[in-house]
Amino acid sequence: MQKQNKRIIELDYLRASAFCAVVLQHVLGYFGRQSVTTYQHSILLGLIFGMVKFAVPMFVFLSGMVLFHTYYEKLNYLKFLRKRLVTIFIPFLLFTVFYVLYPNQNIFDITFQWLLNLIPLLIYGSGKYHLWYVAMIFQGFLLLPILIWIFKKIEAWLMNKKRIYVYFFILFFLSLYVVYITYYYQLFGFINQPLIKSFFFKMHSVGFVSYIAYFFLGAVAARYYDQWIMFVNKHKWSITGMMLLAYGYIEIYGIRNSQDFIDLNLYSTLNLRFFVFTVATILFMYWFSLRITNYFVSLDKNIIVKSIIVKSIAFISKYSFFAYLVHAFVLNEVNNFLLNYSLSIPVFYTLLSVFTITISVILGFILWWVYTKIIVLFKTIFS
Repeated sequence: MQKQNKRIIELDYLRASAFCAVVLQHVLGYFGRQSVTTYQHSILLGLIFGMVKFAVPMFVFLSGMVLFHTYYEKLNYLKFLRKRLVTIFIPFLLFTVFYVLYPNQNIFDITFQWLLNLIPLLIYGSGKYHLWYVAMIFQGFLLLPILIWIFKKIEAWLMNKKRIYVYFFILFFLSLYVVYITYYYQLFGFINQPLIKSFFFKMHSVGFVSYIAYFFLGAVAARYYDQWIMFVNKHKWSITGMMLLAYGYIEIYGIRNSQDFIDLNLYSTLNLRFFVFTVATILFMYWFSLRITNYFVSLDKNIIVKSIIVKSIAFISKYSFFAYLVHAFVLNEVNNFLLNYSLSIPVFYTLLSVFTITISVILGFILWWVYTKIIVLFKTIFS
């Protein structure tokens, strides 16, 4: 098992790659909303879009791994919640207000009714297309004591069981999960009350339970770190093969079930097709991040390239949350700026991706710095 409070370096690479993948998804979303000139462009869009759809499940996996690594043995729930309110919820609230106001309103438009209308936006994270993830993962923060308790009970029950029972339990859990995400609307379709039915239907895509398998996968990686590392190293080729086969299947499915152009709505992580691909991708990316980590560790400390790459990845990872919050704004502004130039489609979207990632990380750092200074000031005043 992983030693408590020891920093897991390879997570920097995974977090940075997940952030870049999210930006690419939303860049491709812009592409999908434009008038795509050829079917070939549409196919290329689907190929890349499917490749980067691992981003949100990867973030959930990392959350599970970090939280179980840090709080499994001892959790002060109130202290934990206070920290998450300050570091996660308040920035989420501020950015929700910003995105609702931007670009056609200002702070003087805020009324009591406006604030009431803000509540469902916070519950579902619907203030902007990317904020749902923050609302979803915050549900996991609220449920953390229950999740740890469940994991401990299962862990204790499986501790002395034969391996066949462990495999049976994993298969049973995965079967329940697949049934849940695949037949969700049928399971809750009997509800006739419109408000309650609307809540359950919205929670399919923004509910933490829909991503809980990835969270527990991260929990397993944290609790059995050494065995986890051995597993991904030992089975790297099997994992790679499964990932490629699953990727090929979802791309063929997307092409066959689209009409004139590739339908990006078919690339949902909440189905069995993508579940297999996503789990394999998480395992593959973890193995790859280990290889990168070991490679840079083996290099001479004075090598400039090593220093630049490692520090850049650590920088993106550290400020990825604020970069994530602000990237939708940056993407829109960069897109509007680049439209002023006559650029080919590949050049346009390459620049859009690079500029959005770079500016979002820099702006995320600035906003994080300002926010932390304000928090320190408030603590000083009210302490």
